Amino acid sequence: MGIKPRMPERTFHLVSHTEIASTSCTSFYGRINELTSNNPYETKVKTKTKKTSSSIKDDKEQEYFRSPAPPKKGRVIGLDCHPDIFTAAVIKGKSISEAQTLAIHKDISWDGFKQWALDTLDKNDLVVMESGSKSFEVVEVLLKLGFQSIVIESYQVSRLQKDFVDTDAIASVRIAHTFLTGASKCVWVPDELTRQRQEILHRYQKSLTRSTAAVNELRGLLTCNGVRLKKKSPKLNKTHEWILAQRDWSEEQIMLLKDCFREVLHHETRRKSFSSSFANKSRKRHK
Repeated sequence: MGIKPRMPERTFHLVSHTEIASTSCTSFYGRINELTSNNPYETKVKTKTKKTSSSIKDDKEQEYFRSPAPPKKGRVIGLDCHPDIFTAAVIKGKSISEAQTLAIHKDISWDGFKQWALDTLDKNDLVVMESGSKSFEVVEVLLKLGFQSIVIESYQVSRLQKDFVDTDAIASVRIAHTFLTGASKCVWVPDELTRQRQEILHRYQKSLTRSTAAVNELRGLLTCNGVRLKKKSPKLNKTHEWILAQRDWSEEQIMLLKDCFREVLHHETRRKSFSSSFANKSRKRHK
């Protein structure tokens, strides 16, 4: 056998999440930057520019920060959060080698969570949970009760997971152990107003995706029947009337077309509603 041919060398460029975000709905992201300019942990969306490796690293460091040291007098409470139920592991020790599981509290309901916290937790304890589910809401509740809590990155917690067995009790202990390793990253917990804006942004992005899908579905149906929109907007009622007048559609085809029309208009209305919500708040803030 001869020498195997060498594959041509290729250079792959790293692209940060902020650069990807800036390529779509730039004006919408710009409004969010204006509304959250006072956020110290904000990763601002910039215009599309070439990123260097150092700038990509800086973007990532703005999203996470190192977790605090374990409490000197208190305990570490690993909290496994679910939508309606919680499991808590009470851990004593300042490192993973000193960690001792004192107790595990199972089946804590959301309705009884406040009372459980008042009965079980001490002001010197530190409650640790992984990001996801209702972790931010739990932090708000604990803060109002006067208890310390942090949210750590869920990926690092999953790296300690055992593939062959996993229960809520094991998960709560694993969360505490991940924190005690000293290398866990904390997630910034947004305030209530920021969370509401994040939810609006999430809904906006979903409506934009569904609006594009509805338009593509309509275009596909028209293409199969020899009708091309060219420069006509599929989001206008006059375009829909023009489509119905292009040929003798059957009753079934008219039903499909009207269903596509409704989908297009519905998702476009939702997209405009979410976008205008940010625009109105931005105007009020700058008055």
